[in-house]
Amino acid sequence: MKFFLIAATFLSALVALIWVGIASAIPVVSVAELGAPEVVGTEVEVKDGQVQLIHSFAPLVFTVSSRNVKGQLVVVESPRSVPENFKPGIDVGLRGTFDRQKNRFVASVVTTKCPSKYEASKDAKEAGPYTGSQQAAAPGATQIR
Repeated sequence: MKFFLIAATFLSALVALIWVGIASAIPVVSVAELGAPEVVGTEVEVKDGQVQLIHSFAPLVFTVSSRNVKGQLVVVESPRSVPENFKPGIDVGLRGTFDRQKNRFVASVVTTKCPSKYEASKDAKEAGPYTGSQQAAAPGATQIR
């Protein structure tokens, strides 16, 4: 009987966590999908944005386009401070709502992406994969094997 109560409690807690996770999920859309009726006024995430033009820094107002679909431009405004590496041409992620009356995306979160920062350098690519047996030695030092 005790085992049944513990198992039932655990199972109901697991179902509640899954339900909350599904119910509170934020839809991910592209810049091109921002004007869709089901998106307007709903909090969404935009993952394919690319900064085209910066209008102002306080408040932050800029134009973003889709990285994948050229030609669609959306003006974004955010009360947040300017994120690191923010400049035209940089990829951005946005979270917020699309305001159809103003024809603007009001972003509560603006994050920049900088893939080149995390890519291997030319020297590292030429050296090949690390096998674990390679050891770096100081210039002029003798390696003992």
